[in-house]
Amino acid sequence: MNKVLINFVKNNRVLLVSWVFAVVSMVFNMPSCEYLSYINFDVLILLFCMMIVVEGLSEIGLFKSIAYFMLKKTNNTRKLTFYFVFLCFFFSMLITNDVALITFVPFTIMVLTIADLEKNILFTVILETAAANLGSMMTPIGNPQNLYLYSVSNIDILDFFYVVAPYTVISLLILIILCFSIKKENLIGIQESDNYYVNKSFRLYIYIVLFILCILSVLKVFNYYVLFIILCGIIFFVQKKLFFKVDYNLLFTFVGFFIFIGNIGKITEVTDIFKEIFIGNEVIVSIVLSQFISNVPAALLLSEFTDNYKNIIIGVNIGGIGTLIASMASLISYKYYMKTKYADGKKYIVIFSLTNIIILSILYLFYYIFK
Repeated sequence: MNKVLINFVKNNRVLLVSWVFAVVSMVFNMPSCEYLSYINFDVLILLFCMMIVVEGLSEIGLFKSIAYFMLKKTNNTRKLTFYFVFLCFFFSMLITNDVALITFVPFTIMVLTIADLEKNILFTVILETAAANLGSMMTPIGNPQNLYLYSVSNIDILDFFYVVAPYTVISLLILIILCFSIKKENLIGIQESDNYYVNKSFRLYIYIVLFILCILSVLKVFNYYVLFIILCGIIFFVQKKLFFKVDYNLLFTFVGFFIFIGNIGKITEVTDIFKEIFIGNEVIVSIVLSQFISNVPAALLLSEFTDNYKNIIIGVNIGGIGTLIASMASLISYKYYMKTKYADGKKYIVIFSLTNIIILSILYLFYYIFK
C-alpha cells in the first residue's frame, strides 16, 4: 500500500501541488457555488477532446506508420537523428508535445537498440524532448498552456503565429546545429515490419474528421459543447476504451489551479503584490516560474494578473526549456530513457540541463534584443 502511494505521489506531483494550493486557498475563500465560475470548462472540454482523438489516431498506428515511412531508407546515424528530432518537432504542433514524446521516444529507443546504437540513445532522446517542447509552441493546440492562453486571450490566430513564429524558427535552427554534432556513421537500413503500417479501418477516417472538428473548435468556428457531445457519442460506439486513455490527471490539475487562482484573485493584498512584480516583467517572470512549477501552472497563475497574453505566451513557451520539470512532458522522455539497458540518470540530467540552458539562453537573448 505504501509503495503504491509513493508511486502515485512521484507520478502526480503537479496534480498534488495544484490541489494542495487549492485547498490552502479555501481558507481565505470558503467553498461555494462561485467556484464553478473559476473553472474554464471550454479549455477542459477542448483538452479532453484533443487527447481522446489523438489517442485514437495513435492506437491505429498512424504516427508510427509515418515515422517508419520516413526512416526506412535512412543510411547514417546523423540523418537518423534528424528524422527523429524533426518528427517530434513538427508533430508536436498538431498532437501536443507530450503525445509526440509518448509516440516517438519508445520508437526511437527501439530502433537505436536494433541498430546497435545504444550509445546514441541519451542525446537523441534529449534532442527529441527539446524538439517537442519547442515545436509545440507554434500552434494553439501544441501544448496545454497554449490552448489555455489562446482560449482566454481572444488573440487572433494570425497574431498568435506572429508572436511565436520567430522563436519557432530560431529553435529549429538551434536543433539543426545540435543534430550536426552527432557523429556520422553508416548503418543498415531499418527493416520492414508489419507493425508500422497504419490500420486503415473506418476508425481512421472517423478520427480524422473528429480531429478536424477539434481544430475548428480551437479556432472558434465550431461550438465546444456540440463537439463534446458528438465526440462522446461516436467514441462510445466506436472504441469506448479510449475514455480510459485520457490523461485525467492533467484535467484535474487544471481544475485545482483554476480554484487556487480564483481564490487568490479574491485577496486584494496578494493580487496587488503579484501585479507589482509581474506587470512589465511578464516574460522573465514566466520563464523563471516555469523552471520551478512547470509552464502549464505558470501560465494559469500569471494570466490572472495581466492581460499582456502575448508576453506570457512567449515566456511560458521559452520557459518550457530549462529544468527537467520546466515542461512536464520532459519527464515522459526521462522515464522512457531510464528503462533502457545502459541508462545513467545523473548523466542524462547533466546533459539535459546543459543543452536546455544553452537553448533557453539563446531564445531569451533573441527576445531581449528584439523585444
